[in-house]
Amino acid sequence: LQFNVPVNSVGAASVVTTGNVVIGSASAVADGSSVVTVTLTGVPDNSRALVSVNAINGGAYVAQATIGFLVGDVNGLGSVSASDLSAIKARNTQSASTAFMFDLDRSGTANAADVSVAKSRSGLRLPP
Repeated sequence: LQFNVPVNSVGAASVVTTGNVVIGSASAVADGSSVVTVTLTGVPDNSRALVSVNAINGGAYVAQATIGFLVGDVNGLGSVSASDLSAIKARNTQSASTAFMFDLDRSGTANAADVSVAKSRSGLRLPP
């Protein structure tokens, strides 16, 4: 999360569905910069989540962001489509260090296997 002031401390972090059901775990770290790093685990694919971080700089302020998780949606438009397939193909053989969003199978390289993963999910959309 990006702030317009330095953040030196944060409280608890959480990740829930839009219906307020816990769907994973979250932790947050403030390092004195304007960026708070939030780590999420266990959030299911094809879901929207509300991420919250409490007690920003020890106060009552709660920072929140809604984000979507959809494997294959590399352009962030909320669905897996031909444009996602094209984007992955355009990065064929690139290392995950420069093309991590396109390395869907986490093999270390964006390649034909990643195109296959996206193709198998073509037409899926994030829930509203």
